[in-house]
Amino acid sequence: MKSRVIIACLILGLAGIACSPLKAGGAQLTLGTLGATLQLKDTMLFTAVPIINTGTAAVEDLVLTEIKLNFGTLTTPSLPYRFDVDMLPVGDSMVFDADFASTPGALFTPGKTYTLTVGGTYNVGKTRHKFTLTANVLLAPASPGEANISTTKTISPHTVTGAKFPHIPAVDNDKDVNTAAPPVPTGPFVPLTPTPTQTMMNPANPLGEATPILSGGDPPVVFDVNNSLGLTSGTTNGTVANGSSGAKFDYGAVEPSGAVTGGGVIFGTANWVGFYSTDGVHFTQLDPTKIFPNDAV
Repeated sequence: MKSRVIIACLILGLAGIACSPLKAGGAQLTLGTLGATLQLKDTMLFTAVPIINTGTAAVEDLVLTEIKLNFGTLTTPSLPYRFDVDMLPVGDSMVFDADFASTPGALFTPGKTYTLTVGGTYNVGKTRHKFTLTANVLLAPASPGEANISTTKTISPHTVTGAKFPHIPAVDNDKDVNTAAPPVPTGPFVPLTPTPTQTMMNPANPLGEATPILSGGDPPVVFDVNNSLGLTSGTTNGTVANGSSGAKFDYGAVEPSGAVTGGGVIFGTANWVGFYSTDGVHFTQLDPTKIFPNDAV
């Protein structure tokens, strides 16, 4: 027994909206969020297309036999195209790259809509099924390439009132708080031209001695000391200035933001901590969540 699944998806820019296709043997294929980009002076369109199994049965031996784009000629992959993985489990996806050359005399146009058609076959158990997926691909508009720098008036400092605020606990950054982005198409290889000189780390001169400037180079950046402040960031001590200790809630930062006043007062922040010093040696820790309200950002 063979069945045919026809799916229509509308993809806005680089975002895809999942469809509600018919099921075939318990499997249900749909297109996920699509990535697309124009290259080589709009003569090539590169896409990265995920196929998702949203059904109740695993898909086996998924083969693509048709990949079409109106006003474009498929250059890769070669058909029929078999994925490296034999099985597409329920809830999983497979991504393939499809590259298209523009038709002679007609470049791809930023902001224009093109129709992508993907077809093939797959197994559910011992039964072979056919499918066709279609998508309208709206290319992003062209960027301006260059523009004048905008100017603004002097920004007045903001003030906060109402402190001391309740402490806000650290967020568990192990959890993925960002939604998945579209897959990135694989573009053509572009060789880089090495610079005449390399950027490297050299041993610093003894403390207090000047480091010579290489011929034709810029003055070196010299860090005389790099000591931990011994403060608490998240729930781990001593990680504000010298990096991670491997703890689950370790928010150590080796790149704190800092400033110093004309009177020699140092103020800095690093992730979940703030600190100040009046002598550059002894630092007092501050809790930013108690100084600024939770809706300040």
